[in-house]
Amino acid sequence: MKRNKIKGLTVTMRKIGETITKLRTEKGLLQKDLSAILSLSPSSISNYEKDEYWPDLNTICKMADYFNVTTDYILGRTEYRCPPEILDKYVTKDYVVHDIINTLLTLDTDSINAAVNYVNYLKEKEKLNRIMEKPTSGSSGKVRNASVTGQLHKTSQNTKPMES
Repeated sequence: MKRNKIKGLTVTMRKIGETITKLRTEKGLLQKDLSAILSLSPSSISNYEKDEYWPDLNTICKMADYFNVTTDYILGRTEYRCPPEILDKYVTKDYVVHDIINTLLTLDTDSINAAVNYVNYLKEKEKLNRIMEKPTSGSSGKVRNASVTGQLHKTSQNTKPMES
């Protein structure tokens, strides 16, 4: 990340290409997949990710909509990924995102660490499930549950607790 000094303020700026690459790979997409979704050529995506060219405003807006992030996040102006309206999105029948955030803010440090560790565990579990769903040549794509559980257990033990 690049840090710029602007009139006494230190501003952290990510490169747009890094952000696009990160968002694409988090979704498990290849450059050609994203190019098809956005109706662009694969070379355009490659050039954006290498910071050779910047996407035009319309393309940035399409990316923000597809990845459910703000245009400011793509441009590296903020670390906050989600648009403000996501706070009112229902995640279960009874809870919206801001209810969960407000609940977390009432917890003590140990409970917050436990919640963060559990969320990291769930992220790794989902990531491994996505890997298992993609068959490699000559395999069915199935992996025994025991090996996944062992991998997840190792991952959840390696998560770093939040510092207070």
